Formats: sequence, C-alpha cells, structure tokens
Amino acid sequence: MKTIAGGDAVLAREPADVVAAKRDGKLALIPALEGADGLDGDIDHLYELHRKGVGLVHIVHFRANALELSRHPVIFSHTGVAALHNGEIAI
Repeated sequence: MKTIAGGDAVLAREPADVVAAKRDGKLALIPALEGADGLDGDIDHLYELHRKGVGLVHIVHFRANALELSRHPVIFSHTGVAALHNGEIAI
C-alpha cells in the first residue's frame, strides 16, 4: 500500500479506476490474496479484507483444487498462461 500512498499507483476498486489510472499514466493495482486459508472459514474476515482494499481472493493456491468437478468456467490468472500463446505475448 506504500506504492499507492506515495502516489506511484492507484487502488482500483472498479473498472473506471483502471481507465482513469491509464489516462493519468499511473499503474492501477488490485490487491489480491492467493489462497483463502487465512480467512479461517469466517466470512467476516473476507469482508474486513475488502474494507481494507483487497479486491480479489483466489480460493485455493498450491493445493489440490478438485478442478475436474467444476461445472462452471474457471480462470487461470497467471500460472502457465504463456504456454497458451506458444511463447508469444498477447497484449
């Protein structure tokens, strides 16, 4: 959060924040938590993190995730994404 407090980046809470940051030549950050273990099964912990600016929580990280059981689309956010583009970076 020092980066945001120092004015080097902005906290993006909605898409308009990202657009404004780009217009102003700043970096837009969405604080994230990789793995929900720290929530200790208490939804109030999730609400508190949101109040503090966390905008994304990955449910699992570095553990078995029962992916084959999902009946809905899943997101691969960054792990191995480059392999999907045969080494080419798509922007």
